[in-house]
Amino acid sequence: KSDEIGTLLAMADRLGEPKFTGEGIKGSIPRASRFLPSALNELEDDDPKITTDPKFLDAIDVYTQFCSYKDHIIGIGNRDRYMYWYHFFQGQIELCKMAIYRQLYVESDFLDGAMRKLILKSWSNLMTHEIQRIRNVSELGVIAQLHQSTLTDVIRGELEITELVDTTYKGESSVRAMPEISQIRSDENFEQKVIFLGSGDVKRPCMHYRKMGSSGAFSTVALKLVNSSRHVMKASLANPGYDFEYYITGLIDGHPVTYPVTGGIEGTSINKTIVISPTASIDAREDSDTTTEEIDLSGVPELED
Repeated sequence: KSDEIGTLLAMADRLGEPKFTGEGIKGSIPRASRFLPSALNELEDDDPKITTDPKFLDAIDVYTQFCSYKDHIIGIGNRDRYMYWYHFFQGQIELCKMAIYRQLYVESDFLDGAMRKLILKSWSNLMTHEIQRIRNVSELGVIAQLHQSTLTDVIRGELEITELVDTTYKGESSVRAMPEISQIRSDENFEQKVIFLGSGDVKRPCMHYRKMGSSGAFSTVALKLVNSSRHVMKASLANPGYDFEYYITGLIDGHPVTYPVTGGIEGTSINKTIVISPTASIDAREDSDTTTEEIDLSGVPELED
């Protein structure tokens, strides 16, 4: 399957820049938005206006083909990496559909209730996929951008749709750490913020850690709430004085979640690692081969007070 996926993506790469859906070029990346991470697209004259149009289906074929491998990915780590792109591509499909719904809604003089519901449903689906691919802080920024450019500016502003959006989380439960920390200084403690994604309550959130290279049992510390949030927490650990590995666990509505997804499995686990680096001394900085006097700052504008 990896060869098939590679061939699929290589074809999309050879076809170059995103194509209008009206071109119906099978294997190409469809133009789903005016810019990434996405202002809702406006259809061109030749773009299909029905989601079952063969041209439209050919235009999104690279996405649907990629997503068809969902049940064939073997290995927890491989599946986690695959699902990141699965959710991105599914979200792009929703954006392509939403552009059609928007066009039909405008052509109805904002009276087509069915199109209005489809726009809101597509937006909810898009957010469900975007949330599930969160791995770092920048992806939270993508969601904020989508919210502003599509929900606020287009759906609420331009289209004047005021109905409430279904905000029920429909995705799989998971736990993510962001920003991921891999190194701390010898004079600081370890503090890692984590987000539990799921619709239920979080139970027994813990961090398990042990010295790097040790085969002994893991020590366990409970996670702390951040600003009384039910789903945002922090793993805190006084500097142990040695490099260590760790993983985080919890239950969301009774379902176990682990970060990283490959962590905590005896014998086959790939846990996160923290390296403790020595604190740079003043003498070490003064003895450095490079000083600020040797750095060419010409052309850099001075900051005004």
